[in-house]
Amino acid sequence: MRHLLANLFTFALIATLVVGAVLVAWARSEQLVLSQRSAVEPRVFAGDGPPEVDDWFAFGRRTYRANCQNCHTVDGSGRGMYPPIQGLTPLLDAPGGRDYLVHTLIYGVYSGAYGAPMPPMPELSDTEIAAVLNYVLVQFAAPDQAPGSDGWYRPQEVAALRGRDYDEWAIGAGRPAVPTARELGKGIRIQLWERLPAVPAGEDE
Repeated sequence: MRHLLANLFTFALIATLVVGAVLVAWARSEQLVLSQRSAVEPRVFAGDGPPEVDDWFAFGRRTYRANCQNCHTVDGSGRGMYPPIQGLTPLLDAPGGRDYLVHTLIYGVYSGAYGAPMPPMPELSDTEIAAVLNYVLVQFAAPDQAPGSDGWYRPQEVAALRGRDYDEWAIGAGRPAVPTARELGKGIRIQLWERLPAVPAGEDE
């Protein structure tokens, strides 16, 4: 019996230490994320001028990897299981298209073509939504379709579209009719601006 109690005590002590270490690591990770966000976010869209490219790209890429990449995949193709988000630039010129892209993140979207709706993500900040949309529009643009800086989203534009009584189905039904890159006969390629920093090797594996 004494042997059993000693083993149980040892096991409980080890389990407590492991759980404690995990909680401490999680708390430090959360603190680091919040610290990075508070340091970077104000710089991303400073003033009314174009965003600082390096900060914007890093922030948008980080937001994409944390919130979007699991479904839409590293190349934005969705690999047949989720909607592809390549070649979205034509939506910027379609009536209601700019608002639609923001709405999909705030309110979610369901088109019926895929099994599950995209969940709403209103918890993302205005800057996170603007940055990730800009990242997607440039990173996954069809040839010669990446928007210039005058077409980039700003946090103020996102903020103005919050607080609407929309759901995933309403957003899906309101998608502007624009031809896809495939319908236009254009192949999709991942496109990086020359002045954007290169993605470190292996980070997108």
